[in-house]
Amino acid sequence: MTLGYMAREALRFPPPLGFFNTLAVERSGPDKGGVDIKKGGIFALVQGLRTMALEHRLTAAGTPERLAELAAMGLFSTSLAEKLAAAYDFLQTLRVRFQAQAIRQGRPPRNTIFPDSLDDLERDRLKGSLRIVAEFQELLYTRYGLHLFP
Repeated sequence: MTLGYMAREALRFPPPLGFFNTLAVERSGPDKGGVDIKKGGIFALVQGLRTMALEHRLTAAGTPERLAELAAMGLFSTSLAEKLAAAYDFLQTLRVRFQAQAIRQGRPPRNTIFPDSLDDLERDRLKGSLRIVAEFQELLYTRYGLHLFP
């Protein structure tokens, strides 16, 4: 039962993807035009992999290590494991880059990135990474039978 609750937390925030392969950005406030990359992407990966690691009594402490151990156990296809690792790395890289930029500009670091400041390739990678997060959330939903309890 505890694993189900932990997995549900990983589904609490859907990736900020809109219709027609668009990014769902904040419409107002200080983050207007931005995306909270931690809430909308990184959190689901971290929490979902933490849940699976606990289920399998793994001792790995970090997200990349948990993913590697779970993949080695055959819980993901090689393709999905590679996509999850690439998505996690890319989302973290963007997050750190925007936080470093904020610090250089004398602002507090946050988890918001602004897709309009990305080039086309990075924006496409962001969308692809968020689609992988959504796929992982679907996997968790099914694996932990989250349709069975509200």
